[in-house]
Amino acid sequence: MGSNHVVPENEWAIAWNAESAGGGAEAKHKIAARATSYGPSDPARYPLLLLDAREGGTIGQPIRQNTRPADFLLAAVIFTLYLSLNIATLHRYGITQDEPEHWFFGDRYLQFYLAFGQKALDFSGARWPAIQTWPVGPTLAALTAKLFSERLHLVGQIDGHHLASITLMGVLLSSVYLFLAGHAGRTTAGLSCLALVTLPRIWGDAHNNSEDIPHLVFYSLSILTLLHGMLTQRPRWILASGVCWGLALGTKINALSLPLVTAPMLAPLLRASREHPAAIKRALAASPIIALLMLWLAWPYFWYQPFDRLMEFWAYLLRWGYGSPTGWQGSSALNLLITTPLSTLGFALIGIVTSSWIGHPLGRRVNLVLLAWLLVPILRSSLPGILNYNVIRRFMEFAPALAIFAGIGGASLIEWATQSRLVHLRRWAWVLKIAVLVGFLSPVVAVWRYFPYESTYYNPLIGGLGGAQSLKLHESTDYTLSSYREGLNWLNTHADPSSFVIVPHGPHLITYYPLRKDLVLTEHLWMDELPARGQAVYLMYVTLDIYTYNMCLTEAFLRPEYEIRRDGGILLRVYKLSAESNLSITRNALPPPQLLSATFKRRWVTLSWQPTTVGDIVGHIIYYGRTPGRYEGSACVRGKTNQWEVLADVPYGTYYISMSVLTQKGQESERSPDMRIAYYE
Repeated sequence: MGSNHVVPENEWAIAWNAESAGGGAEAKHKIAARATSYGPSDPARYPLLLLDAREGGTIGQPIRQNTRPADFLLAAVIFTLYLSLNIATLHRYGITQDEPEHWFFGDRYLQFYLAFGQKALDFSGARWPAIQTWPVGPTLAALTAKLFSERLHLVGQIDGHHLASITLMGVLLSSVYLFLAGHAGRTTAGLSCLALVTLPRIWGDAHNNSEDIPHLVFYSLSILTLLHGMLTQRPRWILASGVCWGLALGTKINALSLPLVTAPMLAPLLRASREHPAAIKRALAASPIIALLMLWLAWPYFWYQPFDRLMEFWAYLLRWGYGSPTGWQGSSALNLLITTPLSTLGFALIGIVTSSWIGHPLGRRVNLVLLAWLLVPILRSSLPGILNYNVIRRFMEFAPALAIFAGIGGASLIEWATQSRLVHLRRWAWVLKIAVLVGFLSPVVAVWRYFPYESTYYNPLIGGLGGAQSLKLHESTDYTLSSYREGLNWLNTHADPSSFVIVPHGPHLITYYPLRKDLVLTEHLWMDELPARGQAVYLMYVTLDIYTYNMCLTEAFLRPEYEIRRDGGILLRVYKLSAESNLSITRNALPPPQLLSATFKRRWVTLSWQPTTVGDIVGHIIYYGRTPGRYEGSACVRGKTNQWEVLADVPYGTYYISMSVLTQKGQESERSPDMRIAYYE
């Protein structure tokens, strides 16, 4: 600005409000005249510099943050309240299917940092290569487990690992509040936090997602710290953004998209770099370097044999980041629309419209950053060839931006009614304020109804979880398998003595829960053979898209002993088969189906067979194993179809596949001759 004078703390807000009140050129002239008392070399240029700064640029004086001590107290209350509510309910949330492997690597990374010995990085016995587990989330989970479970004995091992995610979410909530309270107002800050914390799937995942929640937090903190640093012209916050970016890179590859999100804020550097302080430019240049350094420090796996392991890492990204879709995918946007509470969607839409067409409380460039923050994750997961699954879990970093827009929308409605020139509207402003608050609190009902399976939430647009399942939406169930915790509690209480238990999906999770000593966990392929030994057998499974022989068998001929239901949908079933069930399957009663082809491409296995002429089919049974005639697993394709495509979840190698047909009369056909398939990269 060419001045050594310091603008008073509220001067920018005063000038901005005067200019935006509709005074036009006359108001700008008055602002310029007033600004001359602070000594700018070109008073006529002052309003433009002021406007550019207020709209998120960095030309001119910094925008002062209007944060008070009370805001820090409120942020601490938000953190404490959130943490308390989550800890109180933590015992109801189970392990997700990938968590044991994350813990395996996280415990070893933590041991490495504590002892600094390469022996700690011995990953023998892992279910998958070390390169497939990003280090930051699992290491933090290992840290909270060691502190609160092993050392202080306050919680068990499962809940100890889960404390990391809820603590990080508490940090994010308080950070969102402080940022918005200082830059956009306390109403916007409070409503935005309320919108974020009541997103059902975010609330649910915060309890037991040690990968995506840490990524969401560090991704968001990187954006918030960069915005704060640019708005206030404080280099240390820009450097802090680099630290958060590095930690986000250490949780998921999605963090590579952060420059696309922050580009609108940094664009002025390209056209007016001389107007920026040197310290800001140095901080921005150092930020990516700091991010890479943080990633390297967080991932000691790369400290040894770095070149070979980088090549391994690159091959892993190509193999697991892409699937079979060849065109643009609309599932990401659709999943956002049907898994977000309708009230939050409505307020967010109002916030986007008002901030884009009327004016953003943080300025035009910050508005563009928020829009990019919302859209980039969705567009990235919609690209051709990108493998997207788990509903919104793979791109959930959009959630804070959506919540901030919702907060802006709610605050703008309140401000409109309060400041309206219509007297009758001002009189009823308090009614609108209450209505807005009720709208923001309404998703709490959904959180309560789905508890503790909020990660399966669907809104009324699709008819809730029941509607999603009736439409056969992919993974419209407890795909994380966390409901096993409740299912096992039921088995421990109600199962007959010395019974067998079969868990077709994720049986490794059962070892992390207490199982009654007389119950025997088995992986028997044909559960109808077990009651002949005089023992009952229980089948517990989550209603995933992939069925096994036993699942088709029980659903066709038995009634469930226990079910977990939410909002018209079924998450988990438990069936019992005993000698009293009078169920017998006649095998080799029909000719075998003709298996035509079995192919593998980019982790997807596709099978096709000759259509069968049997009329009362329960399903086609697919057996697979690594030795001809010896099968390790099964799948059941229900109904009359002649093709099946599935994302393979087995180790690489050569497999032999055979098929049979199961009918409603309790007859299973002969198995088709084995077909060999090679499953490699």
